[in-house]
Amino acid sequence: MNHLRVFIVDGYEPVREKLAARLSKSGLQVIGHTGNPEEAVRLTQTLAPDLVLVDIRSMASSGAPALCANLARVQPKTPIVILTSYVDDEVRVLGTEAGVSACLQKTIGSRDLAKNLKSIATQHRKAQLFEGR
Repeated sequence: MNHLRVFIVDGYEPVREKLAARLSKSGLQVIGHTGNPEEAVRLTQTLAPDLVLVDIRSMASSGAPALCANLARVQPKTPIVILTSYVDDEVRVLGTEAGVSACLQKTIGSRDLAKNLKSIATQHRKAQLFEGR
């Protein structure tokens, strides 16, 4: 998976743009980004990214789990990764319940972020093959 196609969901446009630039410099292909949950679901379904990054802290806290669950529903073969300023037990529980594949901190270096995302996407794809999806 050399050209991982990533879609970003974050409530703050400057953060999305900076993250998109970081990922692009690391060799990943950012195919879009939004801060609107409804648009995120629609574009994830339309664009069929290889992976979706979601900052649940920048979304309305009550709507974040529903957003992740909706993303997983419209693209069940696409891993969803929470990328947030800090990961705590609440984030892990919300993520697990919403079908999230992994939680990463925004402070991770660009190379490590790209490496982790590629690994998560590869593992997700292998698990689906094993499960016969």
